[in-house]
Formats: sequence, structure tokens, C-alpha cells
Amino acid sequence: MSGNPKLARVGISFEYCSGDKTFQVCRESVSWSRTPRAVLCTAVRNAELFSSVGNDSLCIHCSIELSYNVIDGAIHFHTGVFKLPEVNLTENTEYSLTFNGKFIFHSLPNPILVHQAWKSFEKNVRLRYIIRDQPIRLYIPCFNIPSDIKPAIQDPGFEHGLEAVKDLLLEKVVALQLTMKVRFNPNLFVLWQELQSNSYLVLATDINLGIAVVSKVWYTSECTNQLSKSVYKQISDTDVVEWANQVEHWIESLLSSAAKKTNSDEFNIFAQYLLTKLTTDNLSIPTFKGLLKVHKPLWNLRLIIPSHSWITAGASKVANYLLQPILQLDSWIVNLTIEVINTVQGTRANRNKETYIVTGDVHSFYTNVPITETISFIKKIVIEEMVYEPWKVSLIKICLVVVMNNNCFQYRDEFYHQINGIAMGTSVAPVFANIYAVQLEQDLDEWRENGVLSYVRYIDDIKFIFEGSLKQLFSFLSTRHFGKLKVSWDIHLAWEETPFLDCSFFFTSKPGITELQSKLFRKKMNKHQYIPWSSAHPESVKRSFVKA
Repeated sequence: MSGNPKLARVGISFEYCSGDKTFQVCRESVSWSRTPRAVLCTAVRNAELFSSVGNDSLCIHCSIELSYNVIDGAIHFHTGVFKLPEVNLTENTEYSLTFNGKFIFHSLPNPILVHQAWKSFEKNVRLRYIIRDQPIRLYIPCFNIPSDIKPAIQDPGFEHGLEAVKDLLLEKVVALQLTMKVRFNPNLFVLWQELQSNSYLVLATDINLGIAVVSKVWYTSECTNQLSKSVYKQISDTDVVEWANQVEHWIESLLSSAAKKTNSDEFNIFAQYLLTKLTTDNLSIPTFKGLLKVHKPLWNLRLIIPSHSWITAGASKVANYLLQPILQLDSWIVNLTIEVINTVQGTRANRNKETYIVTGDVHSFYTNVPITETISFIKKIVIEEMVYEPWKVSLIKICLVVVMNNNCFQYRDEFYHQINGIAMGTSVAPVFANIYAVQLEQDLDEWRENGVLSYVRYIDDIKFIFEGSLKQLFSFLSTRHFGKLKVSWDIHLAWEETPFLDCSFFFTSKPGITELQSKLFRKKMNKHQYIPWSSAHPESVKRSFVKA
């Protein structure tokens, strides 16, 4: 292929489309026995290539014709489905999965839902009207308990206004013709039939790269291997009920004792919320799931234990809320990509000095965090630095003990108890892990004296910029210890693009002093698909996704 390969459209023959010979375009002039189903013929920059072509011969042609620095792995030339080598799907099935046919709503729009939404709105407006002159009380939205009160009809003027709004709303709904049929539903029965006949499973992938298809045999084997580790202990269904009853007793006892010492609005909100979550009737036991790590050289599973409906969920949510202010004391802890950018922007490097961008990955973070030690450290912080009231300190401690020591779940017909590390799939887990790591980062001022220009950490992902020689950097890393945690470090020249979360960071190669730059980053394997409906997320989360 002649010309510049760094910016090219992929196809059968190439020709320049600009006078300075900086672009090439595809001319699909060769007749194929079967036209590729999904050729994205568009300009690509710096080794980015189109990601969906369903024709093997085109793969071979492109592999031969294009330089290796433009092509990065044959996986870009297939549909948006990750598969194990032994998985064989028909083309139609593969494309149905690629188009998310299995996971997007296909039911007819239901006008009844509009009437139900109006009833809820009408109730809330009446309630607000009733309490409009009452003193403002403390209100924490995430701990709001839906009221069963049915407010009475109010004065005629108020009700007339409500009725006028309702008539206008329903008039607009009728105009939308919501009964129109959906025309492009895929044949889900045929899809289901092929998956069933071959004993295939469709899984979500780690870091939301897309969906994957594996055999049930492989998935079962991986799950069994994971559950055989010392982190989990098999228990009986009777044990699960006993754990739940114990949690209920502990929290009720704490609330009863604390109520005698305080009557603050904040305590009453937490107490009422926790009591609504403490029920062993129709106990919802988390079901063990595995997310496929397709971005690893050898595929394996990231274990997920969705504890959002388990009996410890309320305690976890309260503890998470009360511990969040601790992280605000440590500016290097980030929760979002934008926080990374805000924290490191303005970092400057001298082009005449050796500078490196270093990223670190903590191995098996959650399962290696010592529970008792971390709870003691948290108690010390909330007493000495946060100066929390005694009832709040006791509440945090008992909530953490309950959550971390009572994580039970189910896999098939078997029940397990997590006996090591942070309880997975629970809302307080990230802040708990962060606080443990914070105590290992208290010497950051010393780090800065040794060449660290900036430092951030997102749970188990670390990034810092180091000014000094490579030898000095290796010496520095050899002295960094994170307790029981093991960290793998990747070192990049500061002038190279270094991915971290959703951004790439780099310094320009201009001479003199330059500021850190960033741009959007995405993994080339990303298929840009939604979370499957079969995932463990709460229904409210899945219903909030945009549907088209």
C-alpha cells in the first residue's frame, strides 16, 4: 500500500483524495462472493480501525495490505460478540446479539403507565401542598421511605389546576399514537433455540466491553474454580437464615440503645430506613455471577455478588453515606474521570528532564483488605478527625461489622459465605477499600520530595508522574509498599499517550516547559453495548437506559 498508512480508509483499492496526498479512500470496486455485512468505511487516525466486518477474506486482505501499526488485532474485524474458540454461532445469531436484540425492550408502548405515573405525581403534589407551611425538616433523598398516606382532596382552586394539567397531559399522550406497533423486533425464539441447543451462555463482559458467548461447561468450570478458593466457605440454607436473623438482632439492638441517647433528626432518618430493610420474610439471597474478562490474555471471570437486596444492604448504604466525607480529606482519591483531570491539570514537565507517567494496578484489592484492621482505622478517623457524635461512631462500626462479616450468596443450589476480604457487590465496598489504602499513602509529601509531580488513585488503579532518571524511578518504586497489597507498575515516557480510566494523558514534545494534556480514550475492543437485562443491576437502573 502506498501513501501514509496513519490515516486511511480500508477497502480493496486505494487512491489519494487530496492534493497533498494525506488521505486515502476506499473504492469498493472488487466483486465479493458475499458483500460484507458491516463495513464501516470511514477515516481512521493513528492505528484506529473500523471494528465490525463480517467477512474472513476481507480480514486476510487487510492483514496483508495494511501495515501492522494500523491493524491492532484481528478481533476488530469481527462482529460485536466475543466468543471462545469452541463457540460456533450462525451469522444471523451473531448479528442479532451484536444488535442487542436480546437485551433491548420490544414490548408495545403502554399508555396505562402514563396514568400510573400521573397518580404518583398527583399524590406528591397534594402532599407538598399540605406541608407547604410546615417547618423545613432534615431530608436525605437516598434514605427517603415512600409514604402510604393518601392525601385528601384539597380546595377547589388547587384541584381545578391539577385537573387542567392532567387533561393537557393526556391530550398530548393521545397525539403521540403510542399504540403504533414496533416493526423491527428480532426473532428471539430462534436466537434462544440456537443458544439452548448448543448449551451456550450469553454473558456481560468486564468494564462493559460488550457481550460474550461461552459454553455452559466452561462457565461452570470457571465458577467452581473461583468458589474453591479460601475466600469462600460453603454453608447450608439454614445457616443463611441464621446469619440474616443475627444481622436483624444486632441492628435492632444498636438502634434501641442509641435511641435512648439521641433524638436527632439525622438519627431518626437512619433508624427508620434501617428498620424498613430488616426483614427475613421472603429473604432475597444474592446470586453469584461472573463477568467475563475478555481484555485479559487468558479469559477468566470477575466475580460479582449483587448484594443490593440482601439484608445487609441498608446498613451498607448508611455506612457508605457516613464514610464519604472522609475521602474528601484526601484530594488524590478520585471517583470520576473528570476528577482525575481536575486533580492533575496544571502539572508541568520540563522537556529537558527525564519524565515518566506511571500507572499501577492493585492485584485482587477487595479480597486482600484486612477487615478488623480497617474498621479500627476508620473508628480512629471518625473520632479524632471527623469528630462524629458517639451514636454515629457506634452506628458506623456495627454497620461495617454486619456488612463485612455476613456476606452470603447462592450459586445454583449451593450457598456460600465470604470469609476473607471486603464484601463484594455492596455499596460501602469502594469507600471501605479506599480508606484502607489511604492509610498506606500518608507519606505522599515525601513522595513529592522524591520526584512525584502528581498522584491520583481510583480504587485499585493508580497514576502518578515522576521526574527523574529511570534508575531513580526503579529505586523509588522498590521502596513503595502497600501493606498486604501487590501492585503491578507500567512505566511510560511522558511524551507517550498513557491510558488511565477514560482518558489518555501525555505531555507535548515541544521544547521547554509543557503542561499535561488529556484526550478521550476507549479500548479498541469496546463494542459500545448496553448492560444486558440479565445482569444483576437493580431493575430501576436498567430501565433508566435510553431505548431507541
